[in-house]
Amino acid sequence: MSVPWKIRIRGLRKEFVAGRRVIAALDGIDLEVAEGEFVCLVGPSGCGKTTLLRILAGLEKPTAGTIEVAGSDPARPLQAMVFQEQSVFPWMTVRRNIGYGLALRRVPRAERERIVDHYLDLVGLTPFADAYPHQLSGGMKQRVSVARAFAVDPEILLMDEPFAALDEQNKLLLAEELLRLWEANRKTVLYVTHSIDEAIHLADRIVVFTASPGRIKAEVPVAIPRHRDLDTLRGHPAYAAAYQRVWQALRDEVLAARRHEERERVAGRR
Repeated sequence: MSVPWKIRIRGLRKEFVAGRRVIAALDGIDLEVAEGEFVCLVGPSGCGKTTLLRILAGLEKPTAGTIEVAGSDPARPLQAMVFQEQSVFPWMTVRRNIGYGLALRRVPRAERERIVDHYLDLVGLTPFADAYPHQLSGGMKQRVSVARAFAVDPEILLMDEPFAALDEQNKLLLAEELLRLWEANRKTVLYVTHSIDEAIHLADRIVVFTASPGRIKAEVPVAIPRHRDLDTLRGHPAYAAAYQRVWQALRDEVLAARRHEERERVAGRR
């Protein structure tokens, strides 16, 4: 029987032990994400957004709570993750990087090459197929990371600030490319960002986290039709409304996180 969600999280809590202290990164997270939904997670630094993605990716275990994922195709990977830092393999060409997950799945060579060629074309890297990462710009490396994640055809794509290290112009261009890829197949996406602009550009829904320990403070739907054109996005009447709602929810949490950092810094000097 089908369910109305792709991911369902209930009562999720995550604690870390630091010396004699127990630090709660996440506390009481309840969240549902629909099949094919693009959800952006925003919140102050240290609020547990990345931790949540790592738990969903199986890289961390929750302290308490449950996570259910409605897998639909046993032949496909359940999830793939794109990290903030460039995670391409420096000893592999662009082509081999993109095809890495397919090779692990033992996809036949001819099929693998067809898929890799498809994503090389989609991200504009066909002329660089045989180049190595040291020959690429930072933006090109992140395009390789995104293409590699899409190429394995995961049911869920987890993205942790994948464009944060790039300049604003390349960030905008790559966000456009990401949307183009997503609109072609409507994967379920959870995307961490610190940028309200980026979240409104990309998301169906924006989830705002509190300062540490991370809890969900607000959920803001983005009522702007797709395809979203950067040239007209900010002029859409729903843009200002969404921005204001997210910032109102976020502002006090950013200030709370700053006060906490200051207290920790003072305590560390004693």
